[in-house]
Amino acid sequence: MDDLARRARHAAERVLEDEKLTDNLEDDAAKTLIEWGIACAEAIARSTDDASDTFLERLQALRRLMRTVNEWIPARESAAPQQADTYVTQIVEQAAAVYGERFVRPTAEQWEAFVGHFSAPHSTPTQAIAALRALVEQPVRKGFEVRVKLFATLRRHYPHLGIGEAMPVTVEEGATIDSLVVQLGLPPRQVKVVFVNGIVREGSYPLAEGDELGIFPPVGGG
Repeated sequence: MDDLARRARHAAERVLEDEKLTDNLEDDAAKTLIEWGIACAEAIARSTDDASDTFLERLQALRRLMRTVNEWIPARESAAPQQADTYVTQIVEQAAAVYGERFVRPTAEQWEAFVGHFSAPHSTPTQAIAALRALVEQPVRKGFEVRVKLFATLRRHYPHLGIGEAMPVTVEEGATIDSLVVQLGLPPRQVKVVFVNGIVREGSYPLAEGDELGIFPPVGGG
């Protein structure tokens, strides 16, 4: 094992050893948060010396970020606006410390849209964590909007949507069907067929402004 791989594994182990970082979450949500944490830890290891103060400071910030998300997820449904704002502020500051110079602060409008769409009961914890990660990891690229309809059992992931109701989703330039599925927090194994503007497309198909998507589960899925 080379030195870089050793440092990346060591950083990831520091995340995995602290069970309190996910103790408020169900298994699927905990797994999503842990995967995010491991990815961050490995990126920190690749960009810093593991004996440096910067390495330790960014790992500490990562643990604080995961702890805040772990607290925020179960509190979404009952949190007062002021409390929700406190969580948002903490997450932004902690993410800035974790990602360093790569971090691009979400705009107030982006946060408002995120909180409105991914607050309970409009999304599952797993979806909210995946969307939060996508938000704080956004590259410096312009986004655009597509409209998404979920069918059959997939509607269970967004129970507030009516039958046949389209959901506006903002994606980044270069987004594909596969990246949209991840952004929506849909388990890939539950997605069988995707129509884009009435035509079946593969997961690597690039999306464009104004595209209308219909996403279906496997036959027999409901």
